[in-house]
Amino acid sequence: MAWTDYRNSSGYPHYHNRDVFIQYLFSGTASYPPGYTWVTNGISVTVPHPCPTWNDTCDQQHPDITLDYASRTALGRYGAIVVYEDNRDDPWQIYADNIGADGSNLWGYDLAVGPYLQQGGNQLDPRIGTTGSAGTPHLGAVVTWRDHRNAITSDWDIFSQRITQLGARAWTASGLATCTADGIQRRARIAVRNDLAMIVWEDLRDSVTTNVDVYGNAIEARYGTLSWSAATGGVLSAFDAAQRKPAVDITEDEIVVAWEDWRNPEIDDGGEIIPVADIYGHSLRVSDPTQYRWAGDGQPITRAKHDQLQPMVSGTVIV
Repeated sequence: MAWTDYRNSSGYPHYHNRDVFIQYLFSGTASYPPGYTWVTNGISVTVPHPCPTWNDTCDQQHPDITLDYASRTALGRYGAIVVYEDNRDDPWQIYADNIGADGSNLWGYDLAVGPYLQQGGNQLDPRIGTTGSAGTPHLGAVVTWRDHRNAITSDWDIFSQRITQLGARAWTASGLATCTADGIQRRARIAVRNDLAMIVWEDLRDSVTTNVDVYGNAIEARYGTLSWSAATGGVLSAFDAAQRKPAVDITEDEIVVAWEDWRNPEIDDGGEIIPVADIYGHSLRVSDPTQYRWAGDGQPITRAKHDQLQPMVSGTVIV
């Protein structure tokens, strides 16, 4: 488990020098492995003194984590790859570290996932998914984030990168443009299975006419080949109402996406028409994600009374 940690921060009002910490606990005892690097209250993910200047302050925050499926330490268990926001170089950039089961930093450095250091080119909200499975790290992991490098032309975009188990960037060095359509793309979520990554997000390119929509793009993980053009991405729902908080997972032959959907107002007990959220979803083919298995702007998963919010997807199960 990994988290944003304030123990070394400057305190109120700015709380500079935030860190990302990680802890390894045995599930049966809630204790960390003795005799290794782990300590009570966790350890820092970054290498020591990550800021450019000694005693300077810089921040790490908002981590996401996945198993690396590589047993490369004496403990004989899998480690984890952690991604996070980092402002050591100003602007915010996405960094990653590989922490072994024994608490060691297996790469020995903090990896800039898609470095782009022009002013204003902030990278935020990283999400990560592994290509590995039991006993094999396969191609490493795929990371996605929202990126502001094209602020003048297209506002916030979605970028991605594959990082190998050895700590190298596998695609375009500064990140793979996953969607650079006009307007804001935000809140990306990712699922990865074998050689396929599927990324979905909230999209505001047509916010004047259709409010918030759900778009996505699939990436062949080995070479970074997109299923849809980065200029557009693939529309999952552009119904004339808000679709928010998409979630995604991949099975052997199916990509399942679900989201909050506000297309169906209802009449409350007082006779007033009120907006409510249902859960809608879509299904795509793994063999060709541009082929939709379900018709239209998604199909209703539940339209029960009042709101249904924040769906999660695991396999073909939506909760």
